[in-house]
This record gives sequence, C-alpha cells and structure tokens, in this order.
Amino acid sequence: MSKTKKIIIALIVFCLTTVLAACQSNTSSEITTTSDSDASTIEKSTENDSDNDDFLPAFDKTVTIEETTLYDQNNIKITATELIYNSYSVELSLRIENLSDKNYTVHAGTISCSENAVNGYMLSDGYLNCEVAAENTEEDTMSFSYSEMTILGINKIAQIQVGFEISDDDSDSFRSGPVLINTSAAASYDIDEDTYLKAVQNKSVQTAVGYSLDYFSDEKIYSESNVEILSEALIVNKDSDQSLILEFVNHNPGSLRIRLYGLGVNGLTVYSSAVESETISADKKCLLGINLDNYLKEYKDAFDIDDLSSVSFSIEMFNSDNMKVAETENITVKLSDNASSFGNDGKEVFSTGNIRLVYIGAKDDSNNSEMVSFSSTHLLFLAENNSSEAIKIQLGESEELFQQVTVNDKAYIFMLSAKEVSAGESAVLDLELSSFENESGIISADAIKSIKLDVAIKDTKSNIISQSTITIEQ
Repeated sequence: MSKTKKIIIALIVFCLTTVLAACQSNTSSEITTTSDSDASTIEKSTENDSDNDDFLPAFDKTVTIEETTLYDQNNIKITATELIYNSYSVELSLRIENLSDKNYTVHAGTISCSENAVNGYMLSDGYLNCEVAAENTEEDTMSFSYSEMTILGINKIAQIQVGFEISDDDSDSFRSGPVLINTSAAASYDIDEDTYLKAVQNKSVQTAVGYSLDYFSDEKIYSESNVEILSEALIVNKDSDQSLILEFVNHNPGSLRIRLYGLGVNGLTVYSSAVESETISADKKCLLGINLDNYLKEYKDAFDIDDLSSVSFSIEMFNSDNMKVAETENITVKLSDNASSFGNDGKEVFSTGNIRLVYIGAKDDSNNSEMVSFSSTHLLFLAENNSSEAIKIQLGESEELFQQVTVNDKAYIFMLSAKEVSAGESAVLDLELSSFENESGIISADAIKSIKLDVAIKDTKSNIISQSTITIEQ
C-alpha cells in the first residue's frame, strides 16, 4: 500500500491541529483540548516546564532563510525566497523562472518525487504542482504542517530538504535531486538528534492529541545494508484503531525505497502483499506506519484474534534504479510476553504430511459509496505448515491470478495468488467471490451448501508436492 500520507499522521492530525492552533501564541499559558471524555488542560510554562521531558513547546516562528538558488539548469531556475508562518503550517516561498520556449510543470512531494525532509526527517508534506509557461515566472509555496513536524519532535526548522521533478508538455522530465536549505537556526541545532524518540513518548503530546502509546521500544530490531530500524511503537487512537510505527534511518549515500510486506500477527500471516512503501533519502530518518486494523478487521472474529502479542513483516529495499539491494523475511516486533495466539477451529479439508488446510467459514462483505458499489463473499481458510520447509499453497487449477471455485454446483471466479507459508507458520487464505468478477451475482454466505475446489501444495520452486480436489459440505 503506497501512500504519500503516513499512517501516524492519519492517526493524530485530526486533533493535533486543534492543539497546535492554540499552541502557536508564545503568550499563551495553557492549552485546552476537548476529547470524548472530559476536557483536559495542559499547563504550559516556558519558565517552569522547559526542562520537563513532557513539555509541549510552541513552534519557533523566528527562524528565517536567506534567498537560495535551489535549481538552475535546463533554462529553469528555482529560488527559495522566504519562510512564512501561518496558523497551521510553514510555507516555503518559491520563485520559479522558465527561460525556455517550452511550458513546464514543477512537481514536488509526489509519489514519484518524494525528497522532502525537515531536520533530517522525511515528510509527507510539501506538495507542489506549479505550471510555468514559456518565458514566464511563477510564485508558489510548499507547505509543511506543524502537526507532522511536532509528532517528530520538531519545533524549529534548522534544515529543509526538497527535490523537484520538472516535466514539459511531452512528458519529458528531469530532476533536481535532493537540495538542502540551511536556516538561521542551523548553526546551533543538532541535526543528528533523534527528536522523535522523545516526542512519541511525550505525555503532553499524548494527552493533547488523544492517543495512547501501548508499546514502545528503541531496540534496533533490523540492521542491514546500512539501514536500521531505530524504534517501534504501537499507537492507539480514540477509535481504538491500532497502528505499528517503525522509525527507519538510511545511512547510505543514496535514496532507497523501503517496502514492507507479509504482515503477520500472533504468528498468523494475514496479508502477503505490500502494506507500506516509502522512499528514504541519504542520511535521513523516516516513519513507516501499518494500520493494523485495516488488515485485521475482516479476520478478528473468524480467527479469534483478541490481544496482540506480536507483529511480523518482511522488508525489501530498492535503490534509485529500482534494483533490489536487500530482502529480509519475518522480522518480529514482540509486543507482549503474553501467549496470545489465534483460533484454528474449523473443518480440516486437506492434509499431507505436516501440512493441513482448515476451512474456517464464509462471511459477507459490501462496499457502497458514491464512487463504487459492490458486494462479496469470503471463503476463509487457515493454512498450517508444520513442516521444516517453506511451501506454496495454491487454491485453484493453476498459479494464474484468476481462478474458479464451484459453490452449490455453480462456478464462480475469484482472484487469489498462490501463497507462500514459511516453515512452522500459519496463514490466512481469503478466497473472495466479488460482484466485480461475477457479473451475474454472487451467493451469500448463509446460502452456501457445498464448495468444490482444487488445492495444490508446492515447494518454493513451484514443484508439486501434493494436490487434490476437495469438497466441503455444509
């Protein structure tokens, strides 16, 4: 799941902006917020509380920049002119001069060009889409919200990194690469300090924002190819949604794209594909967040997942040429010493050696909005691999994406790739019958009487170990 807004910001920005609006006045003596419970008041005193680790300081609006040329090639000149402080954000003012005979568009803060950072932390803010006609000059701004910077522990800007992609009307493009702007605070600021570590644990931030920190560790659980995970946090918002926040640092001389995939909880793999992906510039830190409820809500009841004791995932890293430079499987964050697990009650429908397939049951799902309307029925299976080797479990006749299952003697199309299950691990197999692929309609869960399905067990090189056609009567 690639996105330009990090999960942690989605969790807290809705209420943090309210807090910061009150916090921007240096003369204010307190910050008041209202949550679902009683209103709470956090005392803020620059004299008495500045040495308190739980102090929530106002954002420093006195920092300035000198006019700085950021790019001057290909008849395009981009200049940073000043910082403007608004109620909710800092604006970086730009002057963009097009000296060519072509029209150009200057982009920044997009999925394809995400180089923006402040004080060594990658930011999702700073979006820019500025059209500059031939032989013209445009003024525009890049906006960096106080909310995102505050959760990173940033209350003054010492250094800004930006990067631009410049394209013409024929979609030919070129890039500036990352460019640094040092502010008036740069000389006295420690750019290497991990300010996020303090901010995420700050009680004032937690109380003001309305989230709880259920777990935090600064144990470095990953270190490979000059990339480290510096800390792990489990954050819960007011709606009880849980997100795992991972703090990465890239010590390489170039940018890397980090991809997280293969999400597991309590030893059960619930999602095999990508759950998050972000680009980290050289010598920068970045937060990657996984909203666990997005992937667990369909399975909590069916698999009796109550408390989380562990979260696991795999990592792939790619360089700027999209070449894979590293891959590590099954990194586990141990959230608790409790032996929380998952349920495996169901009907065993296939078994070979130390491998078995359990049918858990069927459930209905629907999505109705102005943009899309569809319904689906999920056939849920549990795959258990108690052997000593990783395997692939394939539902359907082949490893093609589109497969067929027979339900109540009628054929239905479903999409499910072969799933790899590591030795000693278990995984959810979610066979979804959707109205997208079945235009004639689908059957509801409570109307299912029989299921007929091909099953194949393969090794990781796709050699068949065992195969069968199973029939499930209900």
